Amino acid sequence: PHFVMALARKRPEALEHAAESLRSCREFMREVVEFRAELLEHATEDLRADSALVLAAVKSNGSALRFASPALRASRPFLLQAVHLNAAVLEECPEEFRAHRGFVLSAVQQSGVSLGFAAGALRGDRELVLA
Repeated sequence: PHFVMALARKRPEALEHAAESLRSCREFMREVVEFRAELLEHATEDLRADSALVLAAVKSNGSALRFASPALRASRPFLLQAVHLNAAVLEECPEEFRAHRGFVLSAVQQSGVSLGFAAGALRGDRELVLA
């Protein structure tokens, strides 16, 4: 694992060729995504459904959400947690959430930056702008 981690730090694309046993190791992948969140893409399907691992990734890079499992990307409670860690996550949320006033309000109350990632129709909403 140490050799692969060192290699991943220098050449991140090498992780896609790592053994599945490493890409399915929660501790190894946690260290990887804390270093470079977008490498979540190379985690096994099971780990891309692991909420703690995905939250660790999106905390430093909101765009890592695109590599989360479909179930996590469809989970409002999970997405709210993610947005609270990193407002930029809203940009990667499915349109149904970016267009849902209540969801966006929760995100904007956490961080006003979130409003910039809301669906266009909500960006002019007075209550959201003032939240």
